[in-house]
Amino acid sequence: MKKTKYMISLLVIFSILISGCFAEEWRTVDNKNHLIESNSNINNENEDTGQTYSNLVESPSIAAVNSHSLAVDHQGILWIWGKVTSDTNSDLQLKPRRISGISDVSSVVGNWAYTLVLKRDGSVWGWGDNRDGQLGDGTYISRLKPVQIIGLEDIQAIDARVTSAIALKKDGTVWTWGDNMFGQLGVDRDNGEVPAQVPGLQDIVSVTAGNLGSLALQEDGTVWAWGYGPQLDLNVEGVGQDIPAKVEGINDVVDISAIGADILALKKDGTVWSWGSGGPPIMVEELTNINAIKQGITWSYAIDQDGIVWIWTGNEKPRRIPGLSDIVSIAGGKDYTIVVDAEGNLWSWGDNTYGQLGDGTTESRETPVQISLEEGAAIENDYTDQDVFTLKYDNTEISFSVETPSSWKDKYFVKQQEDWVGIYHNTTLPLEKAANLLSFHILSLKEWEEYLIEMDDGYPLKKVGEKGDLIIVSTQIAEQPYSSSTSEETEEVMRMLEDIDEVRISNIYD
Repeated sequence: MKKTKYMISLLVIFSILISGCFAEEWRTVDNKNHLIESNSNINNENEDTGQTYSNLVESPSIAAVNSHSLAVDHQGILWIWGKVTSDTNSDLQLKPRRISGISDVSSVVGNWAYTLVLKRDGSVWGWGDNRDGQLGDGTYISRLKPVQIIGLEDIQAIDARVTSAIALKKDGTVWTWGDNMFGQLGVDRDNGEVPAQVPGLQDIVSVTAGNLGSLALQEDGTVWAWGYGPQLDLNVEGVGQDIPAKVEGINDVVDISAIGADILALKKDGTVWSWGSGGPPIMVEELTNINAIKQGITWSYAIDQDGIVWIWTGNEKPRRIPGLSDIVSIAGGKDYTIVVDAEGNLWSWGDNTYGQLGDGTTESRETPVQISLEEGAAIENDYTDQDVFTLKYDNTEISFSVETPSSWKDKYFVKQQEDWVGIYHNTTLPLEKAANLLSFHILSLKEWEEYLIEMDDGYPLKKVGEKGDLIIVSTQIAEQPYSSSTSEETEEVMRMLEDIDEVRISNIYD
């Protein structure tokens, strides 16, 4: 199944969009890839100048996802390479390319379906999949264009996994948004389409997001966790724990990192501790004098005081990566690794099926190879303000953008499921009482033909697009006034419905 350029994995894209969940499962593998492609819409008309610079030392933020990679350079420019999507839906970007449309970036995190960036002014922006409110903009609308997460300022760190995200403010408070199925938001609410502060946490200096839970490091060296109990070893009963609890058996911690059920902690004495999937924190005995840690999708990593990289997985003993020294930052994707040295140089090794190593080839590497950032090679993201939906029919996904009339601006919100999407009036009423203006779903060609023959007096279906033998249809729901708290809202809904024929699909991607 081709992947849609929408889902932004790219860049953060879709990978950045994608990666968030590194070793986590996100709906389906195809969907993960799709998101990745969606991240970037590429315009390769710019010619490379041959000039290079690789200084990332002032801001060594890198992200390794599944099939693409991202980096922030010292100028706050965002770079991406690997499997990205262009109008041809087939491009592999074998060397790093600059991302236009976003600047002054401080750090980037990628997930399977969406991307978040922290800007130097302390604001957070995101794009990509938003079915669970993980973009934090108050809607459930997937975005091609970066939108600012609502209510966040003075942020110093961010992290994201699957369908939820976490941010640390400079005042030491923690904020979360997105899906809350397992209590990973640390707040008593269903979903969080806008960020909310996690109560009970203060003086926090670091945060990390696991697949089903989150962790925070307090200034006094204690670790606090919430979400799915067994994975976080909270020793609580039940499926989830939405109240932060202190992790027993470990203290004097100076850094934490987690993906899925794999959790790492670095103590003040330079020792590394790990836990997850049951059992207390255990010291990794082979590691001493460690300065930094990182949990990747496939491997766990540690950097010692000499800048030497150590790598391991499961119960394996850590092994040193030869040929590297003075490493200051590391990111681990699916079966590959990217590092930055003290001079700001990028190195990568491992699987390179999609060009995610950035060395200009698709040849996998057992030993590190240096890669450079090339001036003049910009990726022009075709950002738009159109809403992007993704519908699933059996094992096929179709993504499409929708244009709405100007009269609807800022007056509706979207709720999306796998097989249908509803557009509602942006009323203050609960969702179940809001006016459903329009809905979209998919029919097979056979189902559409049967509908044309057996049309009844119910809500009429309108064909608004097709892809292969699948038909995208819309249904107008609110044909009459609805129960509202004010007559003004009812009148507004009726005025919006007068322009319903102006709602149209402009692009379809598979």
